[in-house]
Amino acid sequence: MEKKTRANFDIFDFGLFIESLLIILVLIYFLVITISPL
Repeated sequence: MEKKTRANFDIFDFGLFIESLLIILVLIYFLVITISPL
């Protein structure tokens, strides 16, 4: 029981980590575009 819940929480945290990374990458992308437009 403990291992299963732990694994589920780890997967959930990993998903949130990926989502936050994607958001940060998008913000940096827009910053680069606004600073140096091609």
